[in-house]
Amino acid sequence: MAGHARSGAAADRGDSAPTPARRRRAVRVWGGVALVLALVIAIPLVLMNPRTPERAAREYLDALVAGDAGVLKEHLAATPDASPVGLVDAVLQGAQRRVTGYDLEGVSISGDTATVTSTVTWSDGAKPGTLALAAHAEGAGPLRARSWVLDPVALQSVSVGVPLGADHLEISGVEVPLPEDAEQARSDAAAAVPDGAAPEAVALLSGTGVVATLQLPAGSYDLAAASRNGLVRGVPEMLRADLPGARTPSRSPVMLTM
Repeated sequence: MAGHARSGAAADRGDSAPTPARRRRAVRVWGGVALVLALVIAIPLVLMNPRTPERAAREYLDALVAGDAGVLKEHLAATPDASPVGLVDAVLQGAQRRVTGYDLEGVSISGDTATVTSTVTWSDGAKPGTLALAAHAEGAGPLRARSWVLDPVALQSVSVGVPLGADHLEISGVEVPLPEDAEQARSDAAAAVPDGAAPEAVALLSGTGVVATLQLPAGSYDLAAASRNGLVRGVPEMLRADLPGARTPSRSPVMLTM
């Protein structure tokens, strides 16, 4: 009898021990539960918090208001003929007239492209301007909402005449290097001056110098040409840059005087 009881207990223990098949089923069940939980958590995060066209536009507009040159440059279209020497925080923040606020007016979407229209306000209280920014969608998938990316923004370039005797510019009171074209022209002019000539000879080679093109966000800036030796100290001129896409008449270069 005792032996029979022990055999029954052993059988009971054997029946309760997990078999390989049971373990595999348990793994599948818990794996399925984990997958369902992951989807329940992930799908709302992906589908309910997408990168919208408005959000993409705000990144650029917020940087424009803050005078954040680093973020602005990330969104600018390549313009090989225009110099970015003025795209520094101190210049943008010190502009005589600059964008200080904006309101998003609406967004139109057609397929994978979108246009976000905004109204910008100026530091001098001038009539608000309209700025339209384009965006495109990327990365859509079964479990991914479309993510919108701002198209490169093309600033309206402005031209200035730089005297050959200048060795730097001052924009909004901030010293910046000469644009590459102006620096090259200055170097060529200095090389043409005979050895032993007075320093003034370089400064007086030309009253107009070379025309250079600058990249600047919309606004008005005090701009002057100068030299560290004091031979060139120009009177500041007002330089105006218009909003991207604005229909404005072409302007002659702003000629900086010595």
